[in-house]
Amino acid sequence: MLGAVYASIEYFTEIPKLIEISMFWILGIKIYKAKKTKLNLVYAISFFVWSFYTMADLIMWITAANSETWFFIDNRIRDLQVTLIAVFAFLIYFSTQIVVKGYSGLNWKQIYIIGTIFLAIAITAAITDKLIIKDEAGNVLSPSEWDSAPLVVVSANISSITMILMAIPLLLYAQSIWILFKMISQNVDDKNLKIRMFNLIIGISLIPTGVVYFAVILAIPGFYSFVAVIFGRIFWILAPVFIWRSQKK
Repeated sequence: MLGAVYASIEYFTEIPKLIEISMFWILGIKIYKAKKTKLNLVYAISFFVWSFYTMADLIMWITAANSETWFFIDNRIRDLQVTLIAVFAFLIYFSTQIVVKGYSGLNWKQIYIIGTIFLAIAITAAITDKLIIKDEAGNVLSPSEWDSAPLVVVSANISSITMILMAIPLLLYAQSIWILFKMISQNVDDKNLKIRMFNLIIGISLIPTGVVYFAVILAIPGFYSFVAVIFGRIFWILAPVFIWRSQKK
């Protein structure tokens, strides 16, 4: 038995994933060290959370068909990953509230309610979403077929329930970005500060853009390719670049 054979694209894309993880870790540390405010702490934590999301990507797609034990482990990693998406979206919402209202002016009742909703979404999504192993033709394989298949494809069995649940954090994320954009456009007169804040908006917008992009290309048969994946990863690699530009004095 030689073990399961995964598509070479999954190995090649490990490199941009590692770059992305490194950049978000560096960004989180730099932002917090630059000025130890509560807002920067929230940003730093959110970037660490996103890097853990990408770390899960490093593992699942090239190990889930190794054995039934690995399949079980990677499904738990997947549970963590979908939870991290909701946590990340909530942290961006929370940071926007701090920017708009100030930490002392936060409506904590509203924060707790939104946080509870996000937690419920995360738990439900983790329960309904799971990994499956397919062949190149898209047929679901049983564990006994993993080693004998010419090629295995690890994918998430995303149900309509999961899509609806994950759309809610994305919509709230988009609303947070819009509120931030509106506030900056109306209330910030300093040109340099406005440019820095727009860099922040671009940076945090690229992350959900990448999420939606991958959801689309994975849904289109035959569109998933090395070029398509690298293009999507560019969204996530550029995100910390724009965010860091917003922090420069």
